[in-house]
Amino acid sequence: MEKTSVERSIHARKISHPNWIYDTLGLVWKLFVYPKYHVHYTFKKDFRKVEGPFFFISNHASRLDYIFVGAPLLPLKMNFVAGYNEFHRSHLSLVFNLLRVIPKKNFTPDLYTVKEISRVIKSGHGVCIFPEGMSSISGANQPVALGTGKLFKHHKVPVYYSVIRGGYLTSPEYSRRDRAGYVEVEYDQLFTVEDLERMTPAEIES
Repeated sequence: MEKTSVERSIHARKISHPNWIYDTLGLVWKLFVYPKYHVHYTFKKDFRKVEGPFFFISNHASRLDYIFVGAPLLPLKMNFVAGYNEFHRSHLSLVFNLLRVIPKKNFTPDLYTVKEISRVIKSGHGVCIFPEGMSSISGANQPVALGTGKLFKHHKVPVYYSVIRGGYLTSPEYSRRDRAGYVEVEYDQLFTVEDLERMTPAEIES
C-alpha cells in the first residue's frame, strides 16, 4: 500500500517550470562542485538566451551529469526527465521535486511522462532528456531509447545537446565514491525545426 501511495503522489503532480530554487542550486553547484571536478565548458553554439520551447539531450555516464550540464546554461532553465525509481529514494526525491523533474518509467511507454513533457513544451520552455534512458555502467554510449525520434518530430522544436567527457571517471554509476578529476562539457545544436521536418524518426534516433 505504501508503494501505491508513493506512485499516486508522483503521478498526481502537474509539472511547472523551475523557479528560483533551480538558480540557487545551480549557483551552489558551480561554487562547490565544479572546482572539485575541474568542470570546464564551451559553446559551439551559445543558446543560453534562446526564447521558446526546446529539447536538450546529452550522453549519460555519470551520476552527476545533471549538475555538469545544467548549471552552465543558467539563466536558461529546463525540466529534466529522470528515472521513476529515483523518486523512491529519500535523498533524491526532495531535490527532484524542488527542481520540477519529470519522472519516467525506464524502458516502457509512460503516458504520464509524455503528457508532462508536452505540457512544458507547450508552455514555451525546455526539457532535458538523457535519451540512453539510464547512466552507462561501462562509460560507453548506449542505444537511444525507442520513441525519442517520434517525440522530437511530433513537437518540432529545436534540439540542443552537450557531450560530457570525463564524467564517468569521476562519479560512475557502479560506485558511490566520487573521485576528483577533469570534466569537459561541450554544447551545440543538434537539430533545427527544418531538420526534424525532413527526417524520419529512425534517422533522428540514429
